[in-house]
Amino acid sequence: MWVNGLMGSAHLNNSALPSLTSNSTFALALGGGVDFALPGRRLAWRVSLDYYNTHFQSSDSAVRQIVNSNGRVTTGPVFRF
Repeated sequence: MWVNGLMGSAHLNNSALPSLTSNSTFALALGGGVDFALPGRRLAWRVSLDYYNTHFQSSDSAVRQIVNSNGRVTTGPVFRF
C-alpha cells in the first residue's frame, strides 16, 4: 500500500482555451494504491486512485473561476524485476 501527493503550479495559455486568461495557478494531485500479490514472486495486480485539482481564472465576466477537479482509477499487472 502507498500514498503520494504533489503540489505545484499549472500553466494554461489562452490560445488553448480562449475563454480563459493565460495564467498559472495552484495545482494539487493526491493518490494511493495497493498491490495484490499473484502466484510467483514477480507478479502482482495493482489498483490505484488519483485526484487532481486546478483553479483557472476565466476572462468571461459571468464565470470568474473554472475549477478542474478530476479523479482516475487505474489497474493492471505489475512485473517486478
